[in-house]
Amino acid sequence: MPNRLLFVIFAAMLMVGSNVASPPTPGPPIGG
Repeated sequence: MPNRLLFVIFAAMLMVGSNVASPPTPGPPIGG
């Protein structure tokens, strides 16, 4: 479904953006 594909892309971009924009923080690692 296109909606699911868009959701996956959005989630991936959000995780990558948060990892790049913010320094490492204590807690469970996201995206390795």
